[in-house]
Amino acid sequence: MISRLLRGIRQVDRLREVARCASAIQGWPGITSAYLGLTRLDYPARFETRDGFVLPLESFHDLVTAWVLFCRNEYVVPPEAKVVVDFGANYGAFAVLAARAARQAKIICFEPFPETFHRLQETVRLNRLLERVTCLPIAVAREAGSAFMSADPSIPSQSRGLAEASTARPTLEVRTLELGGALEEARRLARARHIDLVKMDIEGAEHSFLRDVTPDTLADIGAWQMEYHPNGSKHALFQALGRAGLKLRHDQIDCENGGVAHFVRD
Repeated sequence: MISRLLRGIRQVDRLREVARCASAIQGWPGITSAYLGLTRLDYPARFETRDGFVLPLESFHDLVTAWVLFCRNEYVVPPEAKVVVDFGANYGAFAVLAARAARQAKIICFEPFPETFHRLQETVRLNRLLERVTCLPIAVAREAGSAFMSADPSIPSQSRGLAEASTARPTLEVRTLELGGALEEARRLARARHIDLVKMDIEGAEHSFLRDVTPDTLADIGAWQMEYHPNGSKHALFQALGRAGLKLRHDQIDCENGGVAHFVRD
């Protein structure tokens, strides 16, 4: 009975996603069919909102990213937000979502992988957001300096994270800032002390530093939304955010220690 109930809930959620797609996305039948695996898009393709924002898609992984942002509402950007920070900006789907939802916001994007960073810049240019979106080729990490990322071409950009240097697998070196330094740089670029929303999706690297963050580091942050990954306990991350005055409001659990969580300042 419980398993049937859960399957029913998932089906209702899927119908809601399709309804959002139909209301917001041009060519939604083809997009929906491709996302569900019923048909295939001819990549490169476009994911275009009815009000003119465009995401260039190079693969099915890009389509999934666009879908969970624009149709599943995995992240929610307050329309009144003035400053948004995006850690793990990937090819720019969240940056476009934030710019579309909060029309006065400045968005500061951190994306360290060179090829993906180039795609991020192209997405920003394509949507004429150069005055509102700033892109930085930097990873947030435990320490400022540099770190390595996997350069294995078989890994989609959405799954690239920091990695140990290796002679067996291709890696490349990227610049890093520790969390406090990255937030200060975002504040400097936005010319504001208050950050309305931080979005973080850094493929598990959050476990290397977020659990030890001090409350002062997260001062003047109104909301925090992140994908957390199962290479560590989510409870240590949640407790660190709680100590900083950020309270859990929503936790979409995908697996043990994996999901998307939303926090707001009490």
